[in-house]
Amino acid sequence: MTDAAIRAALVENGGSVSRAARALGVHRSTVYRRGAAWGLARPK
Repeated sequence: MTDAAIRAALVENGGSVSRAARALGVHRSTVYRRGAAWGLARPK
């Protein structure tokens, strides 16, 4: 999974990490962890 895939999933799902994770087939903690590693800001 790439940075671009996570960004795209977040955009497509209105910034919802839970919905983005579901769309990507991973746990939401994975999206948070990988996003933090790549410098993505956590949605508020």
